[in-house]
Amino acid sequence: MKTVSHIFTSAWLILLCAFAVGSVESSWSTPLQSPDKEEIDGLELLITEQMDKHKVAGVTVALVHKGNLIYARGFGYADIENNAPVIAHDTLFRWGSVSKTFTWIALLQLVEQGKVDLDADINNYLVDVSIPDTFEQPITVRDLMSHMPGFEDLILGHIFEKDPEQVLTLTAYLQTFKPERVRPPGELFSYSNYGSALAGQIVANVSKMSFEDYIERHIFMPLGMASSTFREPLPTKFKESMRPRLASRVSKSFSPSGNTYEQVNHFTFISGIGPAGAMSAPVTDMAQFALALLNQCKGLLAVEMCSMMREPLTSMTAANQITINYGFFEHREIAGHLRFGHNGGTDYFHSEMGIYPELDFAVLLSTNTTTGKGFNKEIEKAIVERFFGVVNKPVVPVNANDTSEPAKLARYSGYYIDTRRPVSNAEILVTFTQPSTRVSVEPDEQLSIAVGSELFKANWVSGHLFFDKDKGRYFEFVENEKGEIINLKSLGSLDRVSTFQTPETKLTLILISVAVIFLSFLLVLVLSLKRFSVRERPSQQRFRRALILSGCAWVISLALLLYGIIHDIGAYAYPYDFPSIWIKVASAFCLFSSFVTLIPIQAMLSLWSDTNVGKVYKMVSLILIVNLLLLISQLYSLNLLRLYFS
Repeated sequence: MKTVSHIFTSAWLILLCAFAVGSVESSWSTPLQSPDKEEIDGLELLITEQMDKHKVAGVTVALVHKGNLIYARGFGYADIENNAPVIAHDTLFRWGSVSKTFTWIALLQLVEQGKVDLDADINNYLVDVSIPDTFEQPITVRDLMSHMPGFEDLILGHIFEKDPEQVLTLTAYLQTFKPERVRPPGELFSYSNYGSALAGQIVANVSKMSFEDYIERHIFMPLGMASSTFREPLPTKFKESMRPRLASRVSKSFSPSGNTYEQVNHFTFISGIGPAGAMSAPVTDMAQFALALLNQCKGLLAVEMCSMMREPLTSMTAANQITINYGFFEHREIAGHLRFGHNGGTDYFHSEMGIYPELDFAVLLSTNTTTGKGFNKEIEKAIVERFFGVVNKPVVPVNANDTSEPAKLARYSGYYIDTRRPVSNAEILVTFTQPSTRVSVEPDEQLSIAVGSELFKANWVSGHLFFDKDKGRYFEFVENEKGEIINLKSLGSLDRVSTFQTPETKLTLILISVAVIFLSFLLVLVLSLKRFSVRERPSQQRFRRALILSGCAWVISLALLLYGIIHDIGAYAYPYDFPSIWIKVASAFCLFSSFVTLIPIQAMLSLWSDTNVGKVYKMVSLILIVNLLLLISQLYSLNLLRLYFS
């Protein structure tokens, strides 16, 4: 078995031989000097520096160019407790959503064989799982591959699992965690893990073998990816368990802890939704996949099908800044070069597969630490720039044939929230961590688009397309048949919402309601002190007692809810245990408290019919009840007035 130094030496010799030939040098897209040992040393220094900066414990890297693996090396640790280093050809990393590209290739193989029709209803190929006909249009296979099936996005509490005994089969998962269909298929891009898992189920059903078996026989074996697998180290009762010799080679996971790392020894299971992200592989195996994609999908698909796979199914905007090509993402966001590929992330691992067809080059990167995403972006950009330079991205010119006048900018103003969000359960709480996008009009006829903490200044291009020249970002608005602006597209899709539907407003209303309820409750008690000097009216007495009963119920409910939110989001608990028992109990208490609120409402009506009760007392009681109803309505919109026990 080769050592890391042997691989590095071999890679260096390949580099030296390749770039010693003048004709090869001219094939690089810029007149930069061919990489030499000094360049490689500089790259490795950059990687180690960025590992320190981003606090990344272990990294695996491979580069391929012109049909060869030219570089592969591991950095850092795969297991700190046992002092085990990352070895490029031996250590398996978890590639997360890069796994989806194998699922799409498998599905296209079946399309090529005539066994699957891209435009057929997916229910034609599903067994034991059925997608409801919520909309007139059925979801097609093509909709899955363009991430446009129209599902809500649900992941917490089930996409990752720590306890192997709780892991579900693919079929059971798809049955148990079926998301709601929230928009017609083919309408908007909204990244879907569930849709990708459905694609894997179609592969299994049509091929009449398990998804894992199919991938091994029809992708891994032809490409010589002997150490790659979608299987996981599950109990023996599972037929699709990972072989022990591979399980022992999977890198541990890490999170930074001061100047060191906290090693996580549990295996994160993704088998339930495996086709969407369960693959483990050494980077050298991933390089074989990249080489095949660069070589017209040799060993995977016919040339014609491979060419079709590169065609866009949809684009983020009319500028084609980012397109989705049969599950692969294509753009020029890295140094201006055309990139075709996918990224991936689990709870700890972060990965990149960047294929650069115009350069006949690919970068494979994976990290085993929670902080690896930023590291990957910086390193891939540095590699491409170092070896190929920076080129200018094509800019969409103003359409001279577009006779439409620049639209009144005010019609675009408003708030927009991500289409990739939960709708049907308590996971909607997560939207509080996703700030809305605000669009407003600047005095100089620009659109100001605030995306989180980043601000864009966009000018009109044509139609509903706008462009921020300084930051190179396009924005496109979508109107409905009534001429109303309903969506915003850029690096993703967003729904236009009213101010009251934004996470910020919902949170503000909840806090205001709780504060007003608390102050009104205190004021009612203060006004009720008169009963010690002046006899309290029966209606006031009933209202006060009903208020105390309701107040106690709400104090308990909100305390449980607050603790539940802190518990579920803290200590990385939420991907595995959501909703926790605390959220479930809190939701049940909130439902109970909502019914209890009927008692003070009835008492208030009696109070208002009593002519001997002062106006101040009546107004305070009304304000309190109105805010209780406002609180209830907000909790209802967050799906927190239901029983989650099963």
